[in-house]
Amino acid sequence: MSRNISNILITLAFATLASASAAAMPGGWRSDGPHCGVLAEVPMRDVWLGHFAGGRWLRDPYGAKVIDWRDEHVCFSSLARCQSWQRSMGAAFSRIEGYRTCVRIR
Repeated sequence: MSRNISNILITLAFATLASASAAAMPGGWRSDGPHCGVLAEVPMRDVWLGHFAGGRWLRDPYGAKVIDWRDEHVCFSSLARCQSWQRSMGAAFSRIEGYRTCVRIR
């Protein structure tokens, strides 16, 4: 019985880690792809599309090594906010290099 509880706790810990990157979006809006269409009517002068891909190694509940990989697009109102988000994501997911960029789309 205690093994089942520990497996549930480990699974919850992995779920918490998976949602941590969503909290690391200062001033950003998540995008479903490489565009910021939801911001078409927002009265901002600039809109920046941030892209981050990278990963880290974790251990699953059975001790096997697994990749926690992120490939996310987020929209920002400034280049500084986009770069700040990338730095925080890079600090958390820097073990496996991916691609990252901030592109001004408006």
